[in-house]
Amino acid sequence: MSISIHLHDEQTGFAPGGTIAGEVRWNQLPVSDKTVISLELAFRTEGKGTSQREVFHELEWPVTMAKGNESFTIEAPNWPWSFSGKLVSILWALDAWQGNEHAEAVPVTISPNGDEMDLYSYDIDEIELGRWEKMFSSNRDFHELKSTIKSHESFTKNP
Repeated sequence: MSISIHLHDEQTGFAPGGTIAGEVRWNQLPVSDKTVISLELAFRTEGKGTSQREVFHELEWPVTMAKGNESFTIEAPNWPWSFSGKLVSILWALDAWQGNEHAEAVPVTISPNGDEMDLYSYDIDEIELGRWEKMFSSNRDFHELKSTIKSHESFTKNP
């Protein structure tokens, strides 16, 4: 029994709003009216604190043959972008499932240039912070992030 995810042109980096396209293939799966394959585009956080996983998009297909394939296209989300920081990382992946059993994960990167963002490669000013403010559901969350960034900038500029 196997399930695999194949991305067109083996592309794994996508700009927000870009098209993530590929195919889910399976072989030797049981055929019944209860057998379903699902594909999720989800991000997870890793690092200090509580981990979180959020599903952005989900597709499902009933298994009507032991061997088969289904094509998919998903629009890449506008936010959040992929990045790895010292305290937290946001990692995107396509996950294939058969029922509750995880079958495969294919990491993908979502950012303006299709590469993982490096938060330490440029200075974050008030304009950049304004862009980040849109990501947070509450003003309190944004102000906590702003304080953290300002503390980090002070620490790295004045060791």
